[in-house]
Amino acid sequence: MKKILGVVNETGTGFVGLGAAGAGLGIVIATTLQTGLAFRITSLLLEWTGGQMIPTLIAIFIACFFLGMGLPPIIVYIVSVLLGAPALIEMGITPIGAHLFCFYAAICCELTPPIATAAYVASMVAKTNFWKVCLFSMMFGAAAHILPFAFALDKSLLLMGRASGIIWATLTAGVGVVLLSWGIAGPFKSRIDMVSRMFILFGGLLLIFPGFTTMSAGIGLALAGGVVTLIEKQATAPVYH
Repeated sequence: MKKILGVVNETGTGFVGLGAAGAGLGIVIATTLQTGLAFRITSLLLEWTGGQMIPTLIAIFIACFFLGMGLPPIIVYIVSVLLGAPALIEMGITPIGAHLFCFYAAICCELTPPIATAAYVASMVAKTNFWKVCLFSMMFGAAAHILPFAFALDKSLLLMGRASGIIWATLTAGVGVVLLSWGIAGPFKSRIDMVSRMFILFGGLLLIFPGFTTMSAGIGLALAGGVVTLIEKQATAPVYH
């Protein structure tokens, strides 16, 4: 009974904060709807970015990132989609791609300073320095910041379209994520020099994005990084007589 009462007490205490956040959300939603900001923000974003796809995606990513700071995921989703999704849909991005882009952008603030709530919790559990955890969370979560742009530009990554396109896009993006992570964190059991690391990192980054040109450039850079690594290993290998 004592444990049950403790759980009830903790749950009630937790819902106080959630209720305050919900009240704040209600104010935000009502304000944006009553003032017409929810409908005006689409034309404002397209005006500021000149209607170009990449600048618009970057602007909405940054806006959703700051909107998501310190809010629970459901509230983050509602606020970010309310302000960002209409502009993306108007530019031709599929509705599910627009919604997922805004949601991904908003929850990236969990990994990245200045808030980085997930990193803060991890540092408390591990009893280590918060800023070091932030550094590694940004490194290991780099793909999470890049993938939203990829599936916003190519619906195949959302399993939409022809089967061949879905398989190819998923394969190249998966390889790209592995190479991007390898370029950032390095291999498991050895080290690679900075030149190889940069080649592999940018090669993986290009492989994530759709298009024959980016894919070809990504493969070329990744192969160049592998060749440089092999040459360096051969040059530093011990010579036995």
